[in-house]
Amino acid sequence: MATQIRVATIADHVALADLWGEADAFHHAALPRIYAPPPDPARSSEVIAAILDDPDQGLLVACDEERPVGLVHVTLRERRPPMLPKRFAVVEAIVVAAAHRGTGIGRSLMEAAHRWAGARGAVEIWLDVGEFNAGAIGFYEALGYETVSHRMRREFDAFSVDGRSQQTSQTD
Repeated sequence: MATQIRVATIADHVALADLWGEADAFHHAALPRIYAPPPDPARSSEVIAAILDDPDQGLLVACDEERPVGLVHVTLRERRPPMLPKRFAVVEAIVVAAAHRGTGIGRSLMEAAHRWAGARGAVEIWLDVGEFNAGAIGFYEALGYETVSHRMRREFDAFSVDGRSQQTSQTD
């Protein structure tokens, strides 16, 4: 049976939580100082219901014989000045089960996300991807995405804001 893309339902909540758990575990393994281990379930049925009930959010699934094997979560937003005002969409998450990667499901999910967003007036779509995730970066570039900015971070565990060591005497 061919993979089909459809709107998720609350009946999919167990499979969706499993997919999100797989993605959360991947991110935690790559950057454990940033990403927490996935909870069980990775997303509660209440969280999934809230997404499904929000007209500005889309949750689409790729099904192989009725069971979801991939998901894409998209949110609509309005850009305001000082940027040029326009309606855009953000891919909050895309997950394809490990056993189904490389089969075109991710591309199909992204195409469905583009159609969903465009049908709701979005004129562009954005996403964040970790620098550690070279496979995902290549995937998005193959779909025509371009890097617009770099999000950078710094931890303060060893240094103060001004770069001096936090290990100062009590009399400072």
